[in-house]
Amino acid sequence: MRIGFEIARFLKEVRSQEGNDRQTRAAMVANALGYFYPVDPSLSAVDNAEAHMSAARKVISQINENLSLDTKLCLELFKQVMFIRLELINGPTDSSIIEAAMRSHTANLHQTSSETVAVTALVTNLEFARAQNGIRQVLVSVAE
Repeated sequence: MRIGFEIARFLKEVRSQEGNDRQTRAAMVANALGYFYPVDPSLSAVDNAEAHMSAARKVISQINENLSLDTKLCLELFKQVMFIRLELINGPTDSSIIEAAMRSHTANLHQTSSETVAVTALVTNLEFARAQNGIRQVLVSVAE
């Protein structure tokens, strides 16, 4: 029960520009939980989300005892975050995900500015997604 109180203390400061604080808080909690629990690359996206669903529900319930947030939305967003994380591990084909990863703080620590420019040019290429998906399919077929 204390975890809900502690998290609610941070969430009380959150104000939505649209006036829907419950929705904004749900998105914040979903992202925090989604990036906290480990992802098992050998499981499907659904299995990964389900593996942590009861723990996520428990935390959300404890937060709701102290502060109102949209539980249903929070759980849906939690599943989406877990799916995105699994996609990042298993070989993303979405150019915006790759671009975000390559422009991240971690990437800045490990790549040169010319590598960043090259990645930006790559992910803005219209044929990128098709080529990336084709490469992934070849790798999957070879691995089987």
